[in-house]
Amino acid sequence: MGYTIWDIDKSMKAYQQKKQDQYIAPPGDIFANLSPGEPLALPGSHGYNSVTSFFDTNFFTTLEKELPPLFTRQLASQKTGGLISAKTLSNLDSLNRGPSVKVRIGSKVGYERANFLQWLRGRMKC
Repeated sequence: MGYTIWDIDKSMKAYQQKKQDQYIAPPGDIFANLSPGEPLALPGSHGYNSVTSFFDTNFFTTLEKELPPLFTRQLASQKTGGLISAKTLSNLDSLNRGPSVKVRIGSKVGYERANFLQWLRGRMKC
């Protein structure tokens, strides 16, 4: 007896649900306190005045605590949950559109925390 599309679909949904139930947020994941499957609050809903205020109170506060005073592009990518990649930061730096305060040690480029957060706030579109 062969499998039907319905059987395969049912198995896939069960597998996806099992994986989602087993997910454990890695240390330093700034999105760990968000409930899986729940959308971010839209402006005017759930008592938030805007999505920007949600990010100002949660995202940037947590990010400021997680980042050291000086950090690499790779750490910036990791701590932002992959919202901006190390390669994108490199490309923006080459166009003089990245964070203005940079430190180069050998082949590594580091950013100063306060300047990076200010730059990231300016790029945020909600």
